[in-house]
Amino acid sequence: AWQKVSMLVLMRLIWFAFLGLVVYGAVNAARFNSFELGIIIVFVLYSNGIHSLLSHGEVRYLFTAMPFYFLLSIVGLRALAQKYAHTGM
Repeated sequence: AWQKVSMLVLMRLIWFAFLGLVVYGAVNAARFNSFELGIIIVFVLYSNGIHSLLSHGEVRYLFTAMPFYFLLSIVGLRALAQKYAHTGM
C-alpha cells in the first residue's frame, strides 16, 4: 500500500516541478517582451481558463496545449541554466 502512495506522491511532485518550470519560463518570457512566446502564454492561459470553467472538463482536451507547456518549460530550464552558469554554481 505504501508503495502505491509513494509512487502517486512522486508523480505529483514531478508534475508540480514541471508546472513550476512552465510558470518560470512564462514569467521569464514575459519579462523579456517576447511577442511569440506571449501568444503561446495567452493560448495556455485561455485553454486552462476555459477548461477550468467547464463542469465536465476532461484532461484529454488539454493535450492539445501540452506542446506549449513543454516549450515554456524548456524556456524555464534555459533561463535557470543561464542564471546558474553566470553565478558559477
